[in-house]
Parts: sequence; C-alpha cells; structure tokens
Amino acid sequence: MALKAGSKLNKLNRKKEEDKRKNIAMEFPATITPYRLNKLNRKKEEDKRKNIAMVKILQEPFWS
Repeated sequence: MALKAGSKLNKLNRKKEEDKRKNIAMEFPATITPYRLNKLNRKKEEDKRKNIAMVKILQEPFWS
C-alpha cells in the first residue's frame, strides 16, 4: 500500500512539473525567425485578399 501511495505522489509531482514547464513556455514563446515571420505575413495578406473577394461575391445579387 505504501508503494502505491508513493507512486501516486510521484505522479502528482511529475504533473506539477509538467504544468510548470507549460506555463513557462507560454510566458516566453520562442522567437520567430525572419523566414517564419515573412511566411506569416504573406499568409495574412493572402487571407485578407480572399476575404475581400468573398465579401464582393456576397454583395452581388445572386440572380445577376
């Protein structure tokens, strides 16, 4: 029985450490490389163009 209680305690401690690491990772996100930043900016511009095109399509009457 003591062994079981010890393993539960170890499991809880591991969970606490894992949660702590996740919180630290959220506070200090990895830096974005210039390549990744450029890729994200291009995707953002492409999405903006698609959204504008979709709005134009939706504003046209469907019978025209």
